[in-house]
Amino acid sequence: MTEKIEIETLAYGGSGVAHLQGDECEGKGKVVFIPFSHPGDKLSVSVVSDKKSFLEAEIVEIITPSPDRVEPVCGVFARCGGCAFQHVSYPNQLLWKRTIFEETVKRIGNVDIPLIEDPVPSENPYGYRLRAAFHVDGSKWGFFAASSNDVVDIDSCPLLDDRLNIAYADIKARLAGKRHALTGVEMGISESDGSVSAIFNVSASEGFDWRSALSPVEGLKGYEVRLTTKGGGRRKGRGASGRRRGPIVREGSTRIGYSLEDFSLKLSADIGVFTQVNWSGNRSLVRRAVEYATLSGGERILDLYSGVGNFSLPFAKTVGPEGHVTAVEGEPLSVKIARGNARSAGVKNIDFVASGVSEWLKSSGAKDIASGTLDVVVLDPPRGGAKEILKAVTDLQPERIIYISCSPPSLARDMALFASRGYTPTRASVVDLFPQTYHIEALVELRRA
Repeated sequence: MTEKIEIETLAYGGSGVAHLQGDECEGKGKVVFIPFSHPGDKLSVSVVSDKKSFLEAEIVEIITPSPDRVEPVCGVFARCGGCAFQHVSYPNQLLWKRTIFEETVKRIGNVDIPLIEDPVPSENPYGYRLRAAFHVDGSKWGFFAASSNDVVDIDSCPLLDDRLNIAYADIKARLAGKRHALTGVEMGISESDGSVSAIFNVSASEGFDWRSALSPVEGLKGYEVRLTTKGGGRRKGRGASGRRRGPIVREGSTRIGYSLEDFSLKLSADIGVFTQVNWSGNRSLVRRAVEYATLSGGERILDLYSGVGNFSLPFAKTVGPEGHVTAVEGEPLSVKIARGNARSAGVKNIDFVASGVSEWLKSSGAKDIASGTLDVVVLDPPRGGAKEILKAVTDLQPERIIYISCSPPSLARDMALFASRGYTPTRASVVDLFPQTYHIEALVELRRA
């Protein structure tokens, strides 16, 4: 079924939204979602899925483009699943992300936030990613296609830092077509010196000469080759799946790092150790979180899902030696790295706890926290949100909760639940960590009534 429509708005997920028109049209008025469309586009579309309350369609022809539509810079845009907004100018991306965030919060959570501040832009709308995970399927190297596990073959990506693209292209040229059972490559850059580290995931070891193949790669300071097994997962719902065993080949260092306020944080190129991929954007996010906490010194902070100390260290510095941070993280390697980051920075007013957050909140450690005044909880949960721990968090009765989220629908649901337990939002921000994509990183301040 082919229809002519005009795009009205954008939805979370990146699709344009329209309604079927025409008196003779079956289903007149029904909502239609069309990926890679722009508000103001007049389109001919083909319906690919007819759901009970909406349709999904794809563009057959752009009859009249929106005057705000721009030309995508990537040759595989609309095939690769990484980007949704390259056809939207960057200033308009920011406006739409704020609009989508506000509408999602109201629609799902029925929550009004008194102040939604202007979005914080990324320093660079392209070339901002300093970490990436590539999938390998035979001769195809790249990212998954939209709504698929098919690998779209790429030689470079405009979202990646140039140094990452150069190393990736060199690695691909040296390994493509070789017999090595490669399933994926994880890469990251040390911000201080621009050196690249990589982790190669293989499904079997076949005696491949990795050292000879990789030693000439430009900018590659170290790598590991690891056997993978099915299963596993990632903290924020991002990155390659599969559990890793110890490396079968190791050369140089796979440590990377980034700067954060007065700190130099170290971590592994392994994407199982979660950090944001846009490090300049991450600095904006952390500064806004500290600002929202309104700290004067001496406060007690609880940082849940604390990772490598991304929020814990700046909060510990801000509260000073009279204050204290308890940081809880379930990934043991992240906790090990976080403790090392604190030691290197000379920060002593943090306790890093290696525990699942839900389990820790039932422990004696949480009871000890509850026995005193808790000023702020910093909450940066996985994509699914904080529903399972929400009651335990509010039982601790913190004065403020700073909630960082990569999923507006989960955040909206949780804000409604927080409101039912006496915590209301006072202000929020969208910090754009992922230009050209539909992803929205937001933070909200909630205060106890």
